Amino acid sequence: MKAVYGEQLAQILRHSDPDLFAVTTPETVFQVAQTQNRERFAAIIDDLLLPGSGVEGLENLRSLHELAAQGRPALVLSAHVSNLDVPALYTLLKHRGEEALFEDIIFIAGRKLTEGCKSIKSMAEVFSRVVISAKSSKMSEEETSVGLAINKAAQRKIAELQRRGKVFLLYPTGTRTRPGVPRTHHGLREIYNYLRKFEYCVFCGVRGNILPPRDDVDMIDEFPRRDRVVYTFGKVRGIAAWLEELERRRPETVIDRKQYVVDAIMDEIYLLGDDPRRG
Repeated sequence: MKAVYGEQLAQILRHSDPDLFAVTTPETVFQVAQTQNRERFAAIIDDLLLPGSGVEGLENLRSLHELAAQGRPALVLSAHVSNLDVPALYTLLKHRGEEALFEDIIFIAGRKLTEGCKSIKSMAEVFSRVVISAKSSKMSEEETSVGLAINKAAQRKIAELQRRGKVFLLYPTGTRTRPGVPRTHHGLREIYNYLRKFEYCVFCGVRGNILPPRDDVDMIDEFPRRDRVVYTFGKVRGIAAWLEELERRRPETVIDRKQYVVDAIMDEIYLLGDDPRRG
């Protein structure tokens, strides 16, 4: 990104508060969008999107939004292919005159988005999110305790925002999918616990990628490319009924029911977009 959009990124950083949300606490798990750089990122996205980019199944997202507005907890489960996924979704919804719809989407995001690289933080802060803390065997007892407190606060905030009619978006892989890295293609078992807190869901697949991920550099040094990017939102599902259907279809050989459900989520997502499992 720096090699192509260095001047724009420097300007974005000048308009980003380095201390805002730099440390996550139970009191700051809900981080409201800072919109001063939103259009600067949208300009970069517009430069990268090829003709034919867009949003399919928008009526399904609108229907989910209507359910959320009625107080029915609503969740989008989406593919995650790059650090520009959210700015790209905003830009494409803006093209359809759906900025207001985007404002009612709250992203469930990890702490590293705002506690690490300043460039990633400047991107993350342009959308509203509830922050959660990932678990790790390498964490100290104190770090584990802090992470638990953050996650408890996040659950309370999610419940509050559900009552306020917000739609939530969650990436089941917990990371960007990388070609040839199978562990990034599968959903995390913990996603099942979030799923049970909602009544309705929509799956979202993504075709195309304007910032292929790399593990050896920060986002600012990942190299962008022009591509046709399409977000496809599937039909609205009643979660309880869908889980009952999955249970009826569950092979007797499957022991881990939670992972079975999460695997089914990924199957649905990949049916709507690119499937990295196919190589």
